[in-house]
Amino acid sequence: MAKKQNPRNVPRSQRDVDKAYDKGLLDGSVGALTIMLYVLMDKFGADDDQLKEFSDAFDYVADSMAKGYITQADLKTVIKEEYHTVLRLT
Repeated sequence: MAKKQNPRNVPRSQRDVDKAYDKGLLDGSVGALTIMLYVLMDKFGADDDQLKEFSDAFDYVADSMAKGYITQADLKTVIKEEYHTVLRLT
């Protein structure tokens, strides 16, 4: 009988790591979008058209980040400097 190998010790290629990273980003984005859409609908009465418009805009910004056009730091700067918000952005 072959000895079992610990899955943590299985060699991974950079492609495997990149794929896992991309999946994590996608899963996180979908989770965040789900929460935001729910809050917009439940607490602010957003209708279907507004939710679709928000979802499309979210996807556009997420795609721009994935392509390296903007960063999360860029977005935080815009929010803090242009909108003078006091939101806690950690």
